[in-house]
Amino acid sequence: MNKLHKSLKINTAIIKNQFNNDDTIRYRHFNNQGIDYLLMFIDGMSNSERINEDIIKAILENKKIVFKFNIIKKLEDKILYSNDVKEITTFEDMFSDLLYGNTILLIEGQNTALSIDTKGFMMRSIMEPPTDRITKGPREGFQENILTNLSMLRRKIQSPNLKFEFSSLGKITKTKTCLAYVDGLVDKKVLKEIKRRLKKIDIDSVLDVNYVLESIKDDKRSPFKTAGTYEKPDIVASKILEGRVALFVDGTPIVMTVPYLFIENFMSGDDYYLNYYFASFTRMIRIVSFFLAICIPALYLAIITFHKEILPSNLAISIIGAREGLPCSSFTECILMIIIFEILGEAGNRSGSGASTALGIVGGLVVGQAAVEARLISAPMIIVVALSAISELMIPSVKGSTIIFRFIFIILSSMFGLYGFIIAFLFLIVHISSLESFGMSYTADVAFHSPQQFKDSFYRAPWFKMNTRPVDMSEKTDRRE
Repeated sequence: MNKLHKSLKINTAIIKNQFNNDDTIRYRHFNNQGIDYLLMFIDGMSNSERINEDIIKAILENKKIVFKFNIIKKLEDKILYSNDVKEITTFEDMFSDLLYGNTILLIEGQNTALSIDTKGFMMRSIMEPPTDRITKGPREGFQENILTNLSMLRRKIQSPNLKFEFSSLGKITKTKTCLAYVDGLVDKKVLKEIKRRLKKIDIDSVLDVNYVLESIKDDKRSPFKTAGTYEKPDIVASKILEGRVALFVDGTPIVMTVPYLFIENFMSGDDYYLNYYFASFTRMIRIVSFFLAICIPALYLAIITFHKEILPSNLAISIIGAREGLPCSSFTECILMIIIFEILGEAGNRSGSGASTALGIVGGLVVGQAAVEARLISAPMIIVVALSAISELMIPSVKGSTIIFRFIFIILSSMFGLYGFIIAFLFLIVHISSLESFGMSYTADVAFHSPQQFKDSFYRAPWFKMNTRPVDMSEKTDRRE
């Protein structure tokens, strides 16, 4: 790292060479008591009013304090009004703070500069995340500023044991990240492992938490995510209080938590704010929807292609009659309809409407009905694919893996019938069971270790019954300690 020079002229030349052709950098030269100063900040990222009042005016109006000795210390302790002033001695640290919205003050004859917090860039207001709406509970969601997000978490967990560890990722972007955990609850092995993996990330930019997630996940080729992603402070706080580690990335409202269990794909913030009977029922519906979304088209194909004899006679005759005169095979029909539903769903997502996904499904049904009337697609196939697509909406956290495994099931079932379906199902179960999340089994909360452990997996027990944290998740398993 290049150290700052005592000559203000040399420092200025190096800085202007580094930021050549960058008109957003503002330079302000001034003199007080025979000492030359250079003030630097980025237009649009710093608060000009604070710079004028807390720095420039404070120095220029000073007539009592003489700056012959210890000028840096006197500026920090007696002149500058900012509550966050730090000394920097290298160009690298200076550029990093400048680009993050701080103001840099250089002084003739000093090889130490002052970095003064004057951030003033615009931020989105705090609102409920559009993808994580609930009927009851807190409405606030994270935004793009990391410090605001950390303050929201601190308000939820008002404990001195809540720790924050900052670092930077991305060779060019130098994106600020922060690990948050509760000391005494967090598993030290998990904390050590995530730090090790973060240090191994070697990419130019980190613009979203998914850059990190894909770089540090256990099985990089698996379609299932092995780290949680959330936009609500209450959910992240609850995960941290179970012993997990949260990763905040500046510039994104998404926060990652590890370890992550398979059953968490079917949990919702609503589960803990609604009656536990209803919450348990809706969670089970989500789990059933996952298997319906994957299995229903494949099971239908297997039966009508290879095993019509297991259907009731009237149903078999009805299906055969619906398919009479159609130009495409059942397999082709199924693939085409799934692709059409996905196209319409994605088009709806990009439309910007709040009901876009539902409109995509309705559009698919309209197209499907027209295809049935034109004798291009059978009506039973429309029903099967529509049920699969609607079930997929219940589990957005596993949408990608659902789509991939749905095609695997369809291909094997169309080739080998129910035998292919069973092979695909076993492959799904084995794959999920083989996954790990930071040394913890992906299906740890599904395995029946103890009655206490089972009380927040397939169903949600009342709070007075959930006396322990998830198995192997925390150093202290008893919630009452």
